[in-house]
Amino acid sequence: MWGTNCSLSLCRVPEDATTLMDLKPPVGDAPHDSPPTPPPVPKEETLPDDAAPPSSEQNGWWYAGPDSIRGPVSNSAQELDEDLVQALERCITRAIEHTLEAQTPEGSWFVLPDARMFDTGLVAYVLSRTPGPAAAAAVERAKTWLATATPQTQTRFSQMLDETPWSLLSGTSVVVDLREPELYSNVFRRKTLFLYALTLHARKEVLSPFSQERVRAQIRSIYDRAERLRMKQWSRVDLMAVYLLLEALQPGVCPSESARLYLESMQATDGSFCHNPVSSALALLALLETAPESTAYNRCLQHLLDAQQPDGTWRFCISNVWDTSLLVRAYEGQSRFEALARPKAIQFLMQAQNRDGGWGFRTSVESDTDTTSCVLLSLAGVPDVDAGCIARGIAYLAARQRKDGLWNTWQSQDDQPVEDCVAHALSALTAYPDIHRVPLESPYRWLVQQYEIKGRWRAGWYRSFPYAVLEIGRAVGAYHPVSRAARKSLLVVQNEDGGWGEEPGEESYPSPTGLSLAMLLDIHQPGEAFIRSALRYLVDTQRDDGTWPGRPEVYGPRPLLYHLATNTHAFVIHGLLTAWSRLGRTLPA
Repeated sequence: MWGTNCSLSLCRVPEDATTLMDLKPPVGDAPHDSPPTPPPVPKEETLPDDAAPPSSEQNGWWYAGPDSIRGPVSNSAQELDEDLVQALERCITRAIEHTLEAQTPEGSWFVLPDARMFDTGLVAYVLSRTPGPAAAAAVERAKTWLATATPQTQTRFSQMLDETPWSLLSGTSVVVDLREPELYSNVFRRKTLFLYALTLHARKEVLSPFSQERVRAQIRSIYDRAERLRMKQWSRVDLMAVYLLLEALQPGVCPSESARLYLESMQATDGSFCHNPVSSALALLALLETAPESTAYNRCLQHLLDAQQPDGTWRFCISNVWDTSLLVRAYEGQSRFEALARPKAIQFLMQAQNRDGGWGFRTSVESDTDTTSCVLLSLAGVPDVDAGCIARGIAYLAARQRKDGLWNTWQSQDDQPVEDCVAHALSALTAYPDIHRVPLESPYRWLVQQYEIKGRWRAGWYRSFPYAVLEIGRAVGAYHPVSRAARKSLLVVQNEDGGWGEEPGEESYPSPTGLSLAMLLDIHQPGEAFIRSALRYLVDTQRDDGTWPGRPEVYGPRPLLYHLATNTHAFVIHGLLTAWSRLGRTLPA
């Protein structure tokens, strides 16, 4: 037990913990799921010490350029049943039509994520404390949806995070237990803090190793150093909102005007905070308690009221830059897409570049390494791309390489390298060998070592074993021993229906199946039995409108997941088009 009710008194703190930031998860715990892992690469196949990273002709994410990566075009199309070939052609044609129709006038693609309890419950709780008939009506619509919604259960904390706002709104929560040390790790700390503040605001009991005074003092110290700390913008918003809430809840204390003004300075032109409902709801609650007559409060309130969907939900962030880069790469080499959709998409991506040379996952948010790398990959080899745009993107990656040769996703104080982000940066820089001198040996060796140490790769931003194998395997090189071992591990976890799940042993879904198919076709032929069964699975699961069903696989905010239909579409069509090209077939114009 970590302590007693900290809404009433100071709790006992572990002897080696002096501040909130000192709490660490128990040794051996991980913020991800831990399904059974494939066997590690055999020792005789490990990388020799003098091995060099692959050249640009051997490296790249998704599409590597020369046919040498994917092997020769199959001469055995007859090994595929002709009915399956025709079904595959119809399937791909429907998918292309859907993609062309879904492109926006500006050239991008995006969809709202699927609804979750967390976003809707949080906004509804905040609006339930907000006066006015419009807010009350919005809350009732949200309650109708929440009453039948199902929480995410991939970890204990994901279920707690998903359920707590709704339980506070409905009055079913009596105590919120925040005593687990892992909740105060870098991965979860920010979410734990706003659950702490939200529970106190609802006048419910919160169990935590820290008192309000300790939490308030720690956040105050962060605020005092805010201009010097490297921190994501939404982290700044959330921390300022929590600090203002805790001050407002303290009897006889006047909330800091400077903190409120600092919070207001981060409001976007559309009235939101960081274009996401989580930060916007927290900011609105803080402004309700400190400045309910302010312009910032009214603009944020109106934004949230306008953002409610017809089903009563609020949705997490769109990602138009990320989604567009995925689709451009997935359709590379497809003549109809390249003629009708790619020119506008490339213009959109170039115009979405931030002033620092990088790209954010959506327009009007700060740059990150992962999106910057993936946009550069989507621009590689495309005619008439502005050379200055590429140079600025490369400079962004070069400037953010760490001393150990790796990259964080964001330049945040608590951010750490993850395998998919490092792989993307490696692949992007390898795609432009003539315009930089960024050293790539260290990230290359690190990715190899991660497989040798863990027996598998694990993506930081997607809960998907096939996604990690494809992204990181292509960055290391399709024929590298660890990539071959990873590819073999995909084969042994294929399900009987021909598909793959996000993790070994899970139910098949189109997204991981498309990713697995793409990776396996680097060296295997379309006529092989396991490829045929995967193709049949994807053909059979396609909807009439040319899309495929999906489920949450993207982390945000961790440990919660969300689903973007554009991601599912890109992953599936990439696998199908890889098979089609290996057959040597072309589609009708």
